[in-house]
Amino acid sequence: MNTQQPKISCIVSTYNKAKQLTKAVNSILKQSERDFELLIIDDNSNDRTKRICKKLMKQDKRIRYFKLNENHGHDGYPKNYGIKQAKGQYITFLDDDDVYRQDALKVLYNFIKQTKVDLIYGDYLIHNKGKAKPGWSLDFQASLLQKMNYIAMSVVMVKRKALFKVGGFNENIHILKDWNLWLRLHKAGYQICHIPIIITEVYTGDQSISDKYKLIVQHNEDGSYYSTEFNPADCKIYADKTCLGTQRLLRVAIFTMTKDRKFYSQKMLESMVKTNNYPYDWVVVDNGSKDGSIEWLTDWAKKNKVPYEFVNKN
Repeated sequence: MNTQQPKISCIVSTYNKAKQLTKAVNSILKQSERDFELLIIDDNSNDRTKRICKKLMKQDKRIRYFKLNENHGHDGYPKNYGIKQAKGQYITFLDDDDVYRQDALKVLYNFIKQTKVDLIYGDYLIHNKGKAKPGWSLDFQASLLQKMNYIAMSVVMVKRKALFKVGGFNENIHILKDWNLWLRLHKAGYQICHIPIIITEVYTGDQSISDKYKLIVQHNEDGSYYSTEFNPADCKIYADKTCLGTQRLLRVAIFTMTKDRKFYSQKMLESMVKTNNYPYDWVVVDNGSKDGSIEWLTDWAKKNKVPYEFVNKN
């Protein structure tokens, strides 16, 4: 196994697609950019996947193969597992039935370094029933991303640290989990950029959405679509369910200004305790109260072991 830290980690999650997987893997191994590792995350396949991967590993030491102990039914957990194992600063995801163009990694890496953004995405060709047509080729628009997913999984390169900050893929979401991730990365303040260069050849079956999940995606009158599993306008930044760890909450400073309003101070404190889910420091600025406010607040803070500081302005 290659013990050096590569620039790029390519993650391929797979399940029972041994025949297609070989083609996808070979498209990575033939990249003009050579400084990468390839992580194959096998979601407990029962076909020839393991045998093929073991053979490929003997041919190229950059390949790391992981077979999960159980099948998860969708690729949220396998992809997060890959992120967790990745050593590269930059991460790409290639679906097990898609193929990269030969310069895909070089193009994505050069542009993400030049632009200094956190996520960069390119274009793709869609192959269906022997015919090829271009997929979406749209520059990044936050408002449009609220309505539709025009960023394909297999054309993206993203900083590993950004994925950890938002918890990676939401493992509660079965389909369009990539759309959910792009929305959360943007909401967290990460910069996203498009390059109009074909990166990937995407191969689809007769249906782009499996029968099992066809009710998850609904279409609006204007042709845009939405997921019944999440609201694009109301995504939490950190994934609801992820194997990448729990969210590290930011510490909040809460300031309270008071003077002779003991009753309202008590109501404020009751509300603060009920609604605040973050670790916090509490600062009370008192403007010379004579109604016992400061004494009551001090006593409460000590009893409940709440970090506090009282400032008397008079």
